[in-house]
Amino acid sequence: GITGGSDGCVDLASSENAELAEGIELLAPIVSEVLPALSRADVWALAGNVMIQPAGGPKLRFLKGRASNDMCDGQGSRHANAEFGHAHIQSVFVNQLDFTERETVALIGAHVLGRAESSIS
Repeated sequence: GITGGSDGCVDLASSENAELAEGIELLAPIVSEVLPALSRADVWALAGNVMIQPAGGPKLRFLKGRASNDMCDGQGSRHANAEFGHAHIQSVFVNQLDFTERETVALIGAHVLGRAESSIS
């Protein structure tokens, strides 16, 4: 299977994941319908891929085979904190996760496609 990337796990107790429960609930019927052909992690990754095109991005190749993780408690503590500035972001994404600077900028840029509302930020 696939290693790294989405594991279908969201720590809903983490403030960084505010309001993600709604998206999880919206995708739940799809996950139920396609199991076991696709895992929850696969469905979430596919949903992200599908939304990239309407945002002006490229059509991405999709590979299935991600394992879903059901133990999400504490996962939110692994997030980078944008309030800590460039050095922290670079440390997390480039040094720890082996992203390029370009990939890091693309990922962070994708996070600003939605509305900035304090209730969900």
